[in-house]
Amino acid sequence: MEYHDINLLLKLPTLQLLRAQNAPMLLGFLHQTFKREHKVAIPEGQLRATLTAFLDELREAEPLAYPKSAADYLADWCGDGQGFLRRYYGNDANEPLFELTTGSEKALLWLESLQESNFVGTESRLESIFTGLDEILKYASADMAMFQSNLLEHEKVIRRRIEAVNEALVVIPFSDTTHVQITAPATRADDIKQFRSRLKECLRGGLQPSPDDRMHIFKSIRELISDFEKDQVWTRHVTDARNWFEFGVRELTDADKREVNYFSASSGKSSGQKAKLAFTILASAISALRSLRSVAVIPFACLAWFAVFFSIARPRTLSA
Repeated sequence: MEYHDINLLLKLPTLQLLRAQNAPMLLGFLHQTFKREHKVAIPEGQLRATLTAFLDELREAEPLAYPKSAADYLADWCGDGQGFLRRYYGNDANEPLFELTTGSEKALLWLESLQESNFVGTESRLESIFTGLDEILKYASADMAMFQSNLLEHEKVIRRRIEAVNEALVVIPFSDTTHVQITAPATRADDIKQFRSRLKECLRGGLQPSPDDRMHIFKSIRELISDFEKDQVWTRHVTDARNWFEFGVRELTDADKREVNYFSASSGKSSGQKAKLAFTILASAISALRSLRSVAVIPFACLAWFAVFFSIARPRTLSA
C-alpha cells in the first residue's frame, strides 16, 4: 500500500475510534456496556446514567480527567466528525435509542482478537495492525453500503411525508374549485446525479468484492471521502436527500383533477399567491402530523415542509 492509501485508511471510522481522544475510556465503556452485556440498542436515559456512573468511577483515580458530562460525551460520539454511536428512534419509542456503528463494532472485535491471541512484542503488534488494515480495506465497502442505505431511507421518508401531506391537501380548498398537490420528481442537477453515480460505483462489487475489484472500489471510496473533506458545502448539499428532489406544487380542479396552475422555484407567481400556497401546505402538514403516532417524526417533518415552502418561494442557492 502507498502512503496515500494508508493515510486514508487511518481516517476510516474503525481506526478513528482507535485513535480518538480518550480512546481507553471510550472503548472501555462501549465494550462494557454493549458487548459484555450483549446489548444491541440502549435507551438514551439508561445509557446516560450508565456513562455517568462509569465516569464517576474513573474520576476517583483521576479527579481532573474527563471534564464533560455524560450527555456531552454521547452527543460528541454521535457527531458527524466521529460517529461512534448511532442515535435513532425505534417504533413507538418515547426516547432515542443508541447502538454501535459498524466502525465501533469492528474496532471492538479487533481489540478482542488481540486480547484472545495474547500478543507480546512490538513485531507481533505491528503485524496485527497491518493485518487489521488489510481487513478494513477488504470490507470498506460495508461502511459505504450503510451510508448509502441511510441516504436511501431518508429519501423514502421524504416521499412518505409528501404522500401524507398530499392526502391532507386533497380536502383543503385552495380556491372554490381547486386543491393543490406537492410534486417531487428526482432533481436534474448534475452535482446530485454525479454524486449518486459515484456512490453506486463504490458499491459495484457488493459487500464482498472480488480481489480484482477491491482496489478499484477502494480508490472510488478514497476519492469520494477526499472530496467530502475538501468541500463541506458540497458535502452537505449532496448528502441531504431533500436536495435530491425538485419540489413543485400542482393546482388541480376538484372535479376532474385537471391541472390549472403550477408553482415552482422559478415560476413568476406573485408573493400573495406564494403566501397562500405556503399556508395551505402548512395547514395540511399540521393535519398530517396529527395522524402520525410517533412524536419523533414531528421535528423532521416540520423542517421538510418548510423546506418545500422555501424551495418554491425562492430558488435554492448554495452559500459559500
